[in-house]
Amino acid sequence: MNLQEWALVGTTIVAIATAVWTGVKTISDRKAGVRSTEHTERRDTVADRDALIDQMQEELRDARAARVATEIEKQRLADELSLEREYTQILRDHIYRQKAPPPPTRP
Repeated sequence: MNLQEWALVGTTIVAIATAVWTGVKTISDRKAGVRSTEHTERRDTVADRDALIDQMQEELRDARAARVATEIEKQRLADELSLEREYTQILRDHIYRQKAPPPPTRP
């Protein structure tokens, strides 16, 4: 057999297997009392659930990004506050030692 004949045999086997699977599934569903509309409803429910999961994952990703941005801003403000406290301490020291004006410049 050449390659074209093997491809034809493979395609035929896949088509037969698909038909058998569909038939077995249909018989099984009928025995279980499942109608095609129930399959559609289940499929739609699964699709809705998947869409909700995707939406929640996106919201979670956005919330994480916002949290990271907040942490960065918090650190920046903490650094700025630390500098202000250091400068305040320099000014207090200047006053305590009764040094003449002008006060030291801001760092």
